[in-house]
Amino acid sequence: MLSELVKQQVIENKLNDLKIENLHFKNSLGTDLYIELVKNAIWHSAGSLGNNSIANLPTYEIFTSPNFRKTNGIVYASKPLYYNGGLINDFYLEFKDGKIINYDAKIGKKLLKGIIESDKYSAYLGEVGLVDYNSPISKTNITYGQTTIDENSSCHLALGFGFSECVKNNNLLDKNQLLNIGINP
Repeated sequence: MLSELVKQQVIENKLNDLKIENLHFKNSLGTDLYIELVKNAIWHSAGSLGNNSIANLPTYEIFTSPNFRKTNGIVYASKPLYYNGGLINDFYLEFKDGKIINYDAKIGKKLLKGIIESDKYSAYLGEVGLVDYNSPISKTNITYGQTTIDENSSCHLALGFGFSECVKNNNLLDKNQLLNIGINP
């Protein structure tokens, strides 16, 4: 696991050196999604969070928080999602100006609706996670039914709460300033 954390930190450092401002995701299912990151976005991995943070283990993701108002396009899930014991599968989310404006699921649409409509900010992104296609969890080709494990099998998006740790000099910003730059509260 230690060598994996070192590898993640090397990739994390490269991503931070690139000062990425936006991402464009496409896949054969029809995904065509544009995500703008917050100004001064920082990528993190489990190894960079320090002793005061707890990461799910095993972890193979490198993540940041997008500007929750700046996502446009459509994303089709390539893997199922288990949530509160229920299955959501064959689903998509369509975004305009950060907010989900349309969605559907062949299995679990009511459950998906509950996630999206749970509060004022749950229809917006809080996290973008990048995972190597060849991560050990991806290689098993198993869906475990546990989000903290399953999210380590592929790149993923998370709705809701964003991470202030993903902004450079976040300790100098209060909650309103973080909201203004696009961290989903």
